[in-house]
Amino acid sequence: MNPKGLIPALALVVMGASQAVAAPKLDVQLTVANPVLQGDVDVVVNVTITNNTRQVASLAPYQLPSAEADAKLFEIRREGKLIRDFSPIVKRMPAQASEMVLLQPGASLSYQVELTGSYDLSQNGRYSIEYVGLAKHGGGGASGAPLYVWLEGRSAKAPVDPTPPGGPGLSYSGNCSASQQTTIASAVSAATSYAQGAASYLAGTPSATPRYTTWFGAFNTAGC
Repeated sequence: MNPKGLIPALALVVMGASQAVAAPKLDVQLTVANPVLQGDVDVVVNVTITNNTRQVASLAPYQLPSAEADAKLFEIRREGKLIRDFSPIVKRMPAQASEMVLLQPGASLSYQVELTGSYDLSQNGRYSIEYVGLAKHGGGGASGAPLYVWLEGRSAKAPVDPTPPGGPGLSYSGNCSASQQTTIASAVSAATSYAQGAASYLAGTPSATPRYTTWFGAFNTAGC
């Protein structure tokens, strides 16, 4: 074997290995204020993305959380089984250079993300949550352990697809969170009670009650 030819070959292997190790990979940390949640409460996750490399990382906006859930950023499993994801499926053009978010070496980006509006967290159980936005949308991926949370006392009110106009029941759309769904259900119940009370009153014999005079003015038997 020619030792002169072996040395350059070894040098190339070492260089290739060092480049593979140095490939940019961001660190994603997921945390939650309380890993055990009771009742139909929102599930809010803290997401911290850190650039631990020596290179500037360029991230497209849709790789990162935003005020509106417009991309699939998380992969969530309940007892090991992938749960239903209500995030929109969007066909996008590649992000322009002016749109990119630059993350400097050593810098971090932090977000708070509410998950119940986009993922079916209606069942009790142990959930594992992983951030996959960087890998799924053209990024170099990220390292980070899954976050585990335990949900108890849920009433199984999963987000549902919108009901056609005139259809029965109550449906939710627009990424309603667990607390928003509870508020909507209470509001609909109260409105239904008001409507039924008004219908019952109008079906009865009119009289000079405060309800009548408030809406129709002075009571007059001649119009009865």
